[in-house]
Amino acid sequence: MAVKYPNLKTEIVRGKITNKKIVECLNISESAFYYKMRGITEFTLNEAKEIKRILKTDYSLDYLFKDSGGVDAA
Repeated sequence: MAVKYPNLKTEIVRGKITNKKIVECLNISESAFYYKMRGITEFTLNEAKEIKRILKTDYSLDYLFKDSGGVDAA
């Protein structure tokens, strides 16, 4: 899956956080999370802050949500 936010994906994997945990905390569907990670739809600021909290990371939101171009990224 091409992702719009590779730094976020890396930190999710590194933190061994499941997509299921994230979608449950955000109260969104797995397909909505997939669309957001691909850049088809956008994360809200509150969703971004909640993901940062779930990851327990010191990385900034700017770093985590650095845009790689999303759907069209190679």
